[in-house]
Amino acid sequence: MRWLWMVLFLLVGMSAWAQQPVQGEVIAHPEALSGVWEARTKTGATAGIRLSLMTVIPGAAKSLATEPQSLKAMEAYVYLRKGAEVHFGDERGFYVAPGSPAHWDGRRLTVKVVPPARDVAIDLDLLYDPIHNTWTGLFHKDEFSGQVRLRRPRVAYGKTSPWVGTWVHVQSPVDRCLHIAQAEDGSLQGWTDVLQAPGQWRYANNVKPPAESWERYGDMVKVRPEEAGIQIGFGEMSGGCCPSTYTGRLSADGSRIEGSSDLRAGGQFLITGSWTRSKEDSCRR
Repeated sequence: MRWLWMVLFLLVGMSAWAQQPVQGEVIAHPEALSGVWEARTKTGATAGIRLSLMTVIPGAAKSLATEPQSLKAMEAYVYLRKGAEVHFGDERGFYVAPGSPAHWDGRRLTVKVVPPARDVAIDLDLLYDPIHNTWTGLFHKDEFSGQVRLRRPRVAYGKTSPWVGTWVHVQSPVDRCLHIAQAEDGSLQGWTDVLQAPGQWRYANNVKPPAESWERYGDMVKVRPEEAGIQIGFGEMSGGCCPSTYTGRLSADGSRIEGSSDLRAGGQFLITGSWTRSKEDSCRR
């Protein structure tokens, strides 16, 4: 019944996202925009944003790799990371929609929050450059305020961690994609996608397949390397039910993470089996 929990998780997310206006633009590569973007500040902290996207595709699609996806909704999270992890409460999330403090026009992302609406002022005005894969502009949160250039987390010096990469986990009928990047401070940052190709689902004769399906990109996960393996925390930032920790080891050839979730967790974050390294930054198939 694990798949049922996954479906319920998606449906709950759909109900919240559906209240937001439809963006409608076709997005060819959602993975290029979603996820974590960071810049190290002069104070030693790391300024960052995380973008979560919800897209829709026709219900009869059998492949996510070839089917165009339309942007249904978007959430922008703003944080100032002072250690290896973003802790619950450190980031502030906003729906990107009319009437919201967050706005996105396809190139420019702005977020403006003035107390006493919230206890911390946030002022974001960033321009996205898809050619150089950067966000440039004003970033203000907590005690930091200044011009930044946000990039995908990447190590500046030293050896790249063997955990860095894109990993796919197939657990029918929902696939998961895990992105792990190594930041300038050496920490590992991660985010995950939840994908479903409706054409691969089986329905009873009297059940009508959905007219469209929803794909979700850019949910945060916690990545904690250990001496003998790795721990990946799912759902820790959701504030909801049943977060779980996947504990795994790297295969000898570095192509798989082999392990399983804490079986006591249950629910939508229970993941068993291995993750396979992807040659691309996408797990769509």
